[in-house]
Amino acid sequence: ETAVVVFGLAPGWAQAQSSAPDILGTWVSVTGEVGQWSGALDTMAAGTATLEIKEQFGGVFKGVVTYRNAPTGPEFEGAEGIGFEQSEAILGVIDWDGHSITWVDHDDETVHRARLVNDKTMEDVAFEAGAHAVVNRMILIRQ
Repeated sequence: ETAVVVFGLAPGWAQAQSSAPDILGTWVSVTGEVGQWSGALDTMAAGTATLEIKEQFGGVFKGVVTYRNAPTGPEFEGAEGIGFEQSEAILGVIDWDGHSITWVDHDDETVHRARLVNDKTMEDVAFEAGAHAVVNRMILIRQ
């Protein structure tokens, strides 16, 4: 006979799920840098990116990321084509450590790896390979 004991695991699972921090709201970039397929290596002015986290369930969330750039800066590529403003639906997950965050564009291929510094500050690094390759890093502040 083999007995399997699993009743002791359920409370730990419930604690892990409830430990995800609340990151709902609007996060706006305050500084950063970007490099992309066009050859541009440039700073990201304050307000270049806005992350709106609209729904969160435990450690998973969804929302919209919007990038805006002045006509003198590099254009962005996304589901809407190439332009100075792009909005894309995102899906994300908060790692079990409660600080590491990953989100992906729903209609594109950009991956963001972020770190929650505190309840109002997030550091983010993003990358996308391919014909419209892009890398960036930015600091976002919750509004």
